[in-house]
Amino acid sequence: MTVNENYYLEEFKKEVRELIANYMRSEGCTCCQDLEEHTDVKRRLGELLDCGKYNDEDEYNFYQYVTKKGIVTELTKNVVGQSEQLHSEVFNLANKLALNGRGDLAVRMHMIANDM
Repeated sequence: MTVNENYYLEEFKKEVRELIANYMRSEGCTCCQDLEEHTDVKRRLGELLDCGKYNDEDEYNFYQYVTKKGIVTELTKNVVGQSEQLHSEVFNLANKLALNGRGDLAVRMHMIANDM
């Protein structure tokens, strides 16, 4: 890595660290949350990290990069604010439960999907 490349990498890391620190601070407890800063930092992080946006929305899709920790993450990673896709995911989850011998849960999940 050249000196110039190293400089830009260090500047990038510095900016990301600062943005994440500001983002975490903005989340604070209810008495010290800063929703305006939260929204601004989230936008800046999305731009800086080239996260891509949800279809037809201005929100950056950070969920596509989450660490997968099981079926709940799979269900929620791409469906925030997208009820049609959520319905499909819930229905597919119900089918997976049925295929894995959890018919009792599958019936409940199908009922949830049908009520959406």
